[in-house]
Amino acid sequence: MIFRRNSSSSNKKSTSDSVTENLSAETIENLFSNMADFNKINLNTPGGNEYTLHFLKSLINVDQLNLTVILPLLHGNKGSVPLSIGSIEVTEIDTLHKAMENLLTGSILIEDIVQEKYWSIVIPKDLSRSIDTSQQESILYGPNDSFVEQIDQNITLIRRRLPIAQLKCKDFTIGSMSKTKLYLIYIDGLVDSEILITMEEKIRNIDYDVFLNTSDITSFLDDNKNSLFPQYQLSDRPDVIVSALSSGKISLILDGTPFVIAAPITFFELFQSPEDYVHRWLVGSFLRTIRFIAFLITLLLVPAYVAITTYNYEMLSLQSLIIVLTYRSDVPFNPVIEAFLMTLTLEILKEGSLRMPSKIAPSLGVVGGIVIGQAAIDSGIAGPVLVVCIAISGLASFLVPNYLMTNSSKLIQFIFIGLAGLWGSFGIILGLLFLGIHLNSLTSLDRSYIAPLAPFYSKDWKDIIIRSPIQYMKTRPEYLHTQNKNRTSRRKENIK
Repeated sequence: MIFRRNSSSSNKKSTSDSVTENLSAETIENLFSNMADFNKINLNTPGGNEYTLHFLKSLINVDQLNLTVILPLLHGNKGSVPLSIGSIEVTEIDTLHKAMENLLTGSILIEDIVQEKYWSIVIPKDLSRSIDTSQQESILYGPNDSFVEQIDQNITLIRRRLPIAQLKCKDFTIGSMSKTKLYLIYIDGLVDSEILITMEEKIRNIDYDVFLNTSDITSFLDDNKNSLFPQYQLSDRPDVIVSALSSGKISLILDGTPFVIAAPITFFELFQSPEDYVHRWLVGSFLRTIRFIAFLITLLLVPAYVAITTYNYEMLSLQSLIIVLTYRSDVPFNPVIEAFLMTLTLEILKEGSLRMPSKIAPSLGVVGGIVIGQAAIDSGIAGPVLVVCIAISGLASFLVPNYLMTNSSKLIQFIFIGLAGLWGSFGIILGLLFLGIHLNSLTSLDRSYIAPLAPFYSKDWKDIIIRSPIQYMKTRPEYLHTQNKNRTSRRKENIK
């Protein structure tokens, strides 16, 4: 018996030339030359069999290689690789393209020199982290597990909550270089076939080299690519995705990222939180209403200050007007510049807190906000009334549970400040008009973005601003046009 390990051979031909050649050991070694993690093991067994194992050490489980591949081959006298190994699935490889694809995704390529055949065995290295609590959508009550970067583990988290045969999973590979695995998840017999067909067409039309996170995909899937509003829901919570699937939506799981896409969505669903369904329905409705109010405060409070102090003094009472003008008398800037500077300062402070180490980020936010706000007032750069408006607006933006929506609202706020500086309250009204027109023109997978407002679906209002008791929400959202609209069982014998 001879057991020896060799490194990759020198580069004999270019990769582009070799990839078109027939499958052979020489071609494989040429393709993987200058790769320090490429290894080759030659095995001569007592039974007269000769094998050469090719693999990338950085991608495979070395312990599993020794126990489940090398030892069975050395002690096997069955005459073929599948019979010698037995306990592991073995796939015959007949093309160079398949050989490269398997090697680059954590497989071992076994060359049977006697029989002149090639076999592949999948033993990838497990690099997934343990399941942790959700960092983006944490709640006080309810499940707190979250998705991880390993796609099959994410499927497991979904199937544990939906142990039904109707839960289907279609696989795609996107990225000409990254070869990233993508799963399309839906419930058969529930999801509208038009939604499914539309999404499959969008996925097949994706043409790009590398995909690293879900936001890369949404850029290709958006119906309106120039809109500020997110047209797909991103979540790292399995319960959120399961709820979306059970409503008749579809989900996309990308390998290498813990965030899963759910679609289609509406504007109103961006203000919903998993914790709404944990509280009593009155409390949940109250919290949801506060979020909508907070969104309007984020958009309009600072622009309203600019409009009033620039054009519309008559909107204030005489006493309030005297207070505002007294504090503004020492400010050298007009209200538009003042509002832009302070709002931009707040955004810089928030962005800095996000990028700082987690242990000192809270201190930076609190201390920085107090120091900068007080210094701005003392130096006359900004008046205290504006600083209060900026602080309230910043706090209100944190109430929106969707992070992408929060960022969009801050950018829209800058637009409204500019409109208020140009035309006062008329500019704000004009901005709201264009915002409403834009929202009405948006779609998510060809479904209206502002449903159930337009088109109007009366039954869907049970879970929009007011969160009705769960026993009254017996139907799925009408805008999804699901095949089965009822959430309740029609036959009492099905209830156990």
